[in-house]
Amino acid sequence: VSEGTLGTLRRIVGAEGPLGLFKGNSLNVARIAPTKAVEFFVFDSFKDFCLERKGKPGGGGDLEPWQRMVGGSLASMAGTALTHPIDTVRTRVTVQNVSAGAALRQTLAQEGPQGLLRGLAPNMVRVAPYGAINFLVYDNLKSWYRKRVGPGRPIGAAPSMLFGALAGAAAQTVVFPIELAQRRLQAQGLAGAPVLYRGMLDCLTKIVEKEGFRALYAGLLPNYGKLVPAAAVSFYLYEALKLRFDLE
Repeated sequence: VSEGTLGTLRRIVGAEGPLGLFKGNSLNVARIAPTKAVEFFVFDSFKDFCLERKGKPGGGGDLEPWQRMVGGSLASMAGTALTHPIDTVRTRVTVQNVSAGAALRQTLAQEGPQGLLRGLAPNMVRVAPYGAINFLVYDNLKSWYRKRVGPGRPIGAAPSMLFGALAGAAAQTVVFPIELAQRRLQAQGLAGAPVLYRGMLDCLTKIVEKEGFRALYAGLLPNYGKLVPAAAVSFYLYEALKLRFDLE
């Protein structure tokens, strides 16, 4: 029986104390910082390249929607590929009651270096559309806003956070089933548990067959609670740092 988000939080706090809610968080920070750095660098580089080919050096003008989607996909795939091994260790630290070092040693001993890449394929399949939708929605909202207030004015904190939150929510809604499959593939076989899925499609098919279609979105609402504010802050800092270092 599902215990729900609040029930899960109470169980974790009761069993492990409040710090149990932050298990694996240091690895998450170690993963997300370089991921976002690479994502924004690749997207801005791709944007500059496209605009220069259109005869607009210096980044003036807007991308076409398809260019925003391609740039977003490339950016997210590059950032995620770089940090996927950290994500694998983070998942195993969260699932098992072990330290990051123990999870890493166990993975290398039992599966070799390739064990750190478990779930990479579905992760790439997930982040490609995620990045496309994320950057498409944010850049479109940003362009619309600037046309309303004037092209010379910098985007403010509230609009950038709102647009980032909307972009993150839209992208996460689309790709959540793929992320669910990725997590299950990363966690299967741990501590002697059976290997239930042969790959992403097999995982998604078995989830629907055994648990129903709604199970593909189990945990989506609490995921919003994590991702939406994170996306809002991420895009806000992106805009603030570009303004601070005159990179607009």
